[in-house]
Amino acid sequence: MAGEQASFHERVRVLRHQWVERREVQPLASSHDIASQSRLLAMLYSWAEEALGDIRDIYGDDLHLELTPAPPLTSDSPGFTITIGNDQQIAFTLANRTRNREPGWYISATVSTQSKPGAPVPAGPQRRSGHWTRGRFEELLLSALAAHERSVSGDSDPGT
Repeated sequence: MAGEQASFHERVRVLRHQWVERREVQPLASSHDIASQSRLLAMLYSWAEEALGDIRDIYGDDLHLELTPAPPLTSDSPGFTITIGNDQQIAFTLANRTRNREPGWYISATVSTQSKPGAPVPAGPQRRSGHWTRGRFEELLLSALAAHERSVSGDSDPGT
């Protein structure tokens, strides 16, 4: 609720959890071998499960949410898709790309809107300026959720 502040105990717990998670993610995000990126993709999937649970707690049955099953890492294109409403989709895939003539594995995220067909738009952290964090992941979901709300209400700004 607005105006409520978490107890000091809760704030310390959250801080500790964030740093533990950061120490787990950072080596995976900076390594571009398939094993590290596969583990990072699995971590993103677990964040998606948690985040969709939180969204369901707020929206209940009023909002269609879908998370595709995580494919086995032996599939041709491991990844998963999150659907918010019937329109917003965020796809996470593990891709092999050559960068500076060096092959490497990366997690690619794209956002697409079913009602406005076109090429999916790349999303997520820029490789130069950062890597996946829970905060960046959640911001991507919030952005898709806001786009869903705008499409349902026909508004371009929540303040109008």
